[in-house]
Amino acid sequence: MYQEQKKKFFGLEFSDDQITIKVLESVKDFLHEGDLLKHCLFANGYYRKQDSLILSARLDGVPIETIEVSLSEMKIIQSRGKGNQASEYNKRIKKLLNSNLNLINKRMSYKEQEVEKVAV
Repeated sequence: MYQEQKKKFFGLEFSDDQITIKVLESVKDFLHEGDLLKHCLFANGYYRKQDSLILSARLDGVPIETIEVSLSEMKIIQSRGKGNQASEYNKRIKKLLNSNLNLINKRMSYKEQEVEKVAV
C-alpha cells in the first residue's frame, strides 16, 4: 500500500556539499530508520499517512534526521533526529528541504508512465 501511494516520489534525492535528503521507499526503511534514530517513525505508522511524505536526511550515508512533509500544504511538519531531538544540522536540513520543495511538488502531478521513467 505505501509503495503504491508514494511511488511517484521514489528516487527523489537532493543534497548540498554534505547532507543528502531522500524519500523513504519501503516500510522496512521506516522500521530501520526508526530503530536507528530511536524514534516512533515505524511504531506510529507514519507510512500510513496519506498526506505525508517521509524523507531521510543523511550525513555520509548515515541517517541523522527524519523529515515529515505535508503534501497538501507543501511544508515541513517535523524534522527529528536521534531520540526525537533536533540534530546539530536541523536548520541546515530544513533550509535544504525548503529550497527543494518544488521538486516534491512537481512529482505530485506525475502520471504512471512518467514515474516509471524516473525510477529507471
